[in-house]
Amino acid sequence: ACLVGSEMCIRDSSVEALLRWNSKDGIILPNEFIPILEETNLIIELGYHIFEQAIDQIKIWQKMGFTVEIAINLSPIQLDDVNFLKNFFALINRSNVDKNLIEIEITESTLIRHLDKLTKLNEYGLKIFIDDFGTGYSSLSYLKEVPISGIKIDKAFIKEMFEKKNFEILKTIINLSKALNLKVIAEGVETKAQLNALKSLNCDEVQGFLIAKPALAKDIEHLFRGPFLIGK
Repeated sequence: ACLVGSEMCIRDSSVEALLRWNSKDGIILPNEFIPILEETNLIIELGYHIFEQAIDQIKIWQKMGFTVEIAINLSPIQLDDVNFLKNFFALINRSNVDKNLIEIEITESTLIRHLDKLTKLNEYGLKIFIDDFGTGYSSLSYLKEVPISGIKIDKAFIKEMFEKKNFEILKTIINLSKALNLKVIAEGVETKAQLNALKSLNCDEVQGFLIAKPALAKDIEHLFRGPFLIGK
């Protein structure tokens, strides 16, 4: 089942498409089953299904009067597929959805591994974000060379953000991203103290349990009617 978790944003409202496995023994998290899907290449077919669900959800919300961006994680195995770009572009073209409402999330390692395809996605008009930024091995200076719209700072930095070294690293990441005209999203925000500190550092958006826990799309629609400016 595809669930959606809410983000609280300074300028707009966004959600991230999350994958959960509802088994008879309860909900299984993606770190347990995604590796299996990638090993068997089932992630390719499932990936297209998730994209179609996300596009359908964008249209549903638009009919309700909500303009909501959906961020979708992209597996490197999907990009390995020689037909990925052709199939992906065909899917979007058929849907006639506003490309500005689709955000692609990839890891740092995926960025380096599939730079050519990601460049084509960017040229097509899609926004690309580096997810879990700070946990990979890419150089900060590499950011100026790659076709991305922004980064999502890994929750590990946010959890320990008030330790002096972590705070300085966080501030440096945000300042560098701003200098490169990249949007910055902080993941894993759980307290008002974290939120206020990120506001003081000029972080663009935050995501985490303080805003909303993962839920079905229909269960977060009430949030779109509320104040989404984190300054309020």
